[in-house]
Amino acid sequence: MGAAVNLASRLCGIARAGEILLNENTFHSAYQKEQPRAALPYFQQSANIADQLAKLDPANTEWQRDLSVGYQQLAHINREIGDLESSHAWYLKSFAIASTLSDKDPVNASLLQDKGIAHFDLGKILGLLKRPGEAREQLTLADQIYRRLIERDSTNEELKSECEEVEAAQKRCPSQFAYFHSLSPDCIRDECDAT
Repeated sequence: MGAAVNLASRLCGIARAGEILLNENTFHSAYQKEQPRAALPYFQQSANIADQLAKLDPANTEWQRDLSVGYQQLAHINREIGDLESSHAWYLKSFAIASTLSDKDPVNASLLQDKGIAHFDLGKILGLLKRPGEAREQLTLADQIYRRLIERDSTNEELKSECEEVEAAQKRCPSQFAYFHSLSPDCIRDECDAT
């Protein structure tokens, strides 16, 4: 358990040094200046620590979820720098964990929402990879999850907003992905963030 405390302390140290795992001056200025490559090592470091923690205690849901989020962050950054294949690989890793956690605790709305987000992310990246059939399948699965969550909590505005984003992506699916491929990699981030 001493190793876990040490790793958790290191992870907290990274978070304190820069607000949510990254040095504020390095990450935020790099991100704002559209230089996500400068932020990538920080995401890799935090994901590596989260991986070590998850391996120390595979039953710890929080540490498993932290690892899933770390992979998702790596996927986002790789998408922004135009490395769509790496982004897809990281989204798949994130999805595998989110799906496993949700399946183990199907009444946990937060874990189910994570799974919906993972399906949505996969749908978007598959579209960018010119795989529209698979993209539509992932978007449909995300939509189904969000509808179930809204049935449970019809007053949750965040869920409603996320569901609307998924629905909009589904409607644009055939034309959206053709449009994305006409963009330069620098423009992809802006277009993906708009969905």
